[in-house]
Amino acid sequence: MNGRKKNWKNKVTDYIKNILLSNELENIAIGKLNTVNAGNIDHLKTIITATMPKDKSILEIAKSLHPTPAVGGFPKAEGVGIINNCEKYNRSYYTGFLGLIGPYNADLFVNIRCAQFFEKAAYLYLGAGITAASIPEKEWIETENKSKGLISAIDYSQSMLNSTRRF
Repeated sequence: MNGRKKNWKNKVTDYIKNILLSNELENIAIGKLNTVNAGNIDHLKTIITATMPKDKSILEIAKSLHPTPAVGGFPKAEGVGIINNCEKYNRSYYTGFLGLIGPYNADLFVNIRCAQFFEKAAYLYLGAGITAASIPEKEWIETENKSKGLISAIDYSQSMLNSTRRF
């Protein structure tokens, strides 16, 4: 991993830690940065754990984190403002959190790719992390590669649905 990506990931991790602190979470532990393969894409992942105060809900915490810098840019207000000024359409379901929420714990991930399904079509929501150092052609190729993973998951789901309908 190059220094630019590692520096960015550290900024994202610091942002998350600061939001957790502002929500009065305790025992914050930040794991090491790992690379995790998902299909044809490598993702950077840092596990962060904390103890939540009894007077807060996991949804309150998640809402205060959303959108993370990985999606909305950094600083948050400036990044989201630029996106809103540059894009002339409603992003709709472009990101969120997904995972398991139990009575005493939650295991959530930032979802940066998703799809909206219609009767005979689907909209795919995905993008690239654009920075001042980005090379547009490389970002486009990365976005196409990300779409292949999502399309593959949709194709697999469809094949499973079709095979179960035969019974």
